[in-house]
Amino acid sequence: MRKFTETEKFEAVQQYLNGNASYRGIAEQIGIDHKSVRKWVGLYRAHGMDGLRLRSSCTNYSVTFKLDVLKDMMETGASLLATAVKYNISSPQTVLRWKRQLMDRPETLLSLEKEESAVKRDQRKTSDQQDALEKALAAAEAENERLRMELAYSKKLRALAQKKESSPTKNGRKPSSS
Repeated sequence: MRKFTETEKFEAVQQYLNGNASYRGIAEQIGIDHKSVRKWVGLYRAHGMDGLRLRSSCTNYSVTFKLDVLKDMMETGASLLATAVKYNISSPQTVLRWKRQLMDRPETLLSLEKEESAVKRDQRKTSDQQDALEKALAAAEAENERLRMELAYSKKLRALAQKKESSPTKNGRKPSSS
């Protein structure tokens, strides 16, 4: 897929915002998926021209930032696209990758943090630094467990609500109030 310049993205966004074409119409016109146009519009609305600027493909986000983004997404129930737009992240797939890393192996994000910091500090770690890393890992594991329980609870609640809505009364009619 070819990269679009800031100007090309801006022109596509303006076409949509002016009501000249739909996401799909613009996408077909320039030969991309309509979701990309939708993302550009969202980025422009949230961040202006900064949202449309080309980024290097190897942007490094801190582990703290990643965890904050995921926590916000879980708390607000925002979609991957909405979260990526809100935090000006290049792709919703990036957020999805972080989410999968956290759900599958919470230590993955923390190990990335260890690697980042290992480059910046000496080979020898003091016992205070080791304790801090262990506490961070324990906190992340506890947060992950809390989020899993919260998700399971939410799913059960939705299932019960759907079951209640779909179950008819005995004779198929509403009871009369006589």
